[in-house]
Amino acid sequence: MRSFLAFSLIATMLSLTATARAQQSQDEWCWGKGTPTPEQQIESCTALMRQPQVSPQRLSFMFNNRGVGYQRKQQHDRAIEDFDQAIKLNPTYALGFRNRGDAYRFKGRYDRAIQDYDQAIKLNAGDAPAFMSRGLAYHSKALWDFDAFLNETAYYGRAIQDYDQSIRLSPKFAGAYKVRGDVYRAQRRYDLPVKDYDQAIALNPNAGLFYVSRALAFRQLREPARAVADYRMALSLQIDDKMKRAIEAGLKDLGA
Repeated sequence: MRSFLAFSLIATMLSLTATARAQQSQDEWCWGKGTPTPEQQIESCTALMRQPQVSPQRLSFMFNNRGVGYQRKQQHDRAIEDFDQAIKLNPTYALGFRNRGDAYRFKGRYDRAIQDYDQAIKLNAGDAPAFMSRGLAYHSKALWDFDAFLNETAYYGRAIQDYDQSIRLSPKFAGAYKVRGDVYRAQRRYDLPVKDYDQAIALNPNAGLFYVSRALAFRQLREPARAVADYRMALSLQIDDKMKRAIEAGLKDLGA
């Protein structure tokens, strides 16, 4: 009898432990911890939403994080629906506005994205990624919008202003230096991009994309040897197949 009771107690404890671990995994995956797959993040947030008596603020976070999961799957419309719910539950949720802005930007709706970035910055003036994201929206308008043919300089100028502010708020934000360098390169201000790419690489020396960007700047400066060196450095890092093919094409153009 004692053995049976002991076995039952152990089984109950193991069951409770497993349940607690599953709950912990759901919490961590919904919040993006532990490198969950997009599917795990979506499923975990959905499961947590079904719990009883979830506060509106916590539910807002869950909708936002599930939206991030859909965003990672490039299901931007579905992500926007979740970001809408997050903002409806918490109208002062700056991150929700920024994430929804990203979704609209990925869809090519740059003006709509800028509206959300404006609101996110109004709610949190210290949000460096929001300034960078808004800069990317202006940058994209300069590249793709019809209005850019009439006022290209204004869009590039707004992008640089936002990248500048992002860097002021977060001086170690490597990505902001990279994208500002891209604008300078698009403007043919050849003395400036290399400095920004240098800074980005100093902050994150393992980002292959930064070396590729600097190689393009060196090509514009007619410094092929330095371009080749950066291309080869990028090849030694973790890069996707698309970037590898682009680098190989660049090296071939340079006769390397």
